[in-house]
Amino acid sequence: MRLYEAKLIHHYNHRFSTFDGVSPKDLAAGKSRGTSTIELIDASFVAKPRYWVSELAFNEVVSKYGDQLGWLLCYRDVARATDERTCIAAVIPFTAGTRSSPCIGLECPHDRAILAAMFSAFFCDFVARLKVPGIHLNYTILKQLPLVRKSVFESPALWSQRTCVAQWIRLRFLELTYSARDLEPFALDCGYDGPPFRWDEERRFLLRCELDAAYFHLYLGESEEWGNDNPQLREMFPTPRHAVEYIMETFPIVKRKDIKRHGDYRTKLVILDLYDQMQQAMESGSPFHSQLDPPAGPPTDSEGNFIPMADWDLHHWPSHIHPPRDPIT
Repeated sequence: MRLYEAKLIHHYNHRFSTFDGVSPKDLAAGKSRGTSTIELIDASFVAKPRYWVSELAFNEVVSKYGDQLGWLLCYRDVARATDERTCIAAVIPFTAGTRSSPCIGLECPHDRAILAAMFSAFFCDFVARLKVPGIHLNYTILKQLPLVRKSVFESPALWSQRTCVAQWIRLRFLELTYSARDLEPFALDCGYDGPPFRWDEERRFLLRCELDAAYFHLYLGESEEWGNDNPQLREMFPTPRHAVEYIMETFPIVKRKDIKRHGDYRTKLVILDLYDQMQQAMESGSPFHSQLDPPAGPPTDSEGNFIPMADWDLHHWPSHIHPPRDPIT
């Protein structure tokens, strides 16, 4: 079985790098290469590891933790507060991971997909950067990271009454994560029976920003409750939005890359704009209207439940979803 190293993953991407095509010298030094956009667009492309392990040995270990439903959630142990991002977690196929990419959530009260989305959010990363003293985000630190209460995800999303918070997040996390066929068990666990989603950089950027804006609302809370038990907090940050602005400014590498590529701190500006739209939706009682077209995730009914692929209108195949392996007739 493939042995996943931390360098192979990044946020919402289990094919971040590969050892396919690297020189013998780089292979010996453990230097992988970044995957290209063309490779990521190919839903059949898999990341080639450096090592393989016995399937028997892997099954002996993972059997101790119950049924993992054909997929695992791992994170990068090697991390620094000075890196572009510090807390990096991703869904990987049902295969082995090294000590530098340990698996989490094996026995977790949270939905693992929701947990993975939380670990990928800027709000969680901000706290991780304050806690990591060296080059390791070890499990002791990971357990101290702030998580939104499980009960919050079971309630209706205040910015979108159509679905509960968990479903709203899961739709976006599913589309971001299920970009290759080797994660089909993950998609099935989420209740989706269709092919992978197309890799579209612009669409993925907006999906990530929507998730970050939503998590800022969930974690920081409502403006009227802000700082009620902490006057010093309100003095430093009059509103939760001021806190969002401050948190985003603590990621200088993200900012520098955005300015170089787009001329401004695009990630921060888009997240703040979406945060404001969600705030306006909550105050007015009108639903938040996503800019995504088609909407995030697979087709859903009026209650937000996935429509089985057999019931899709094949003459209007969703443009953001790969066609099946066999041609549609």
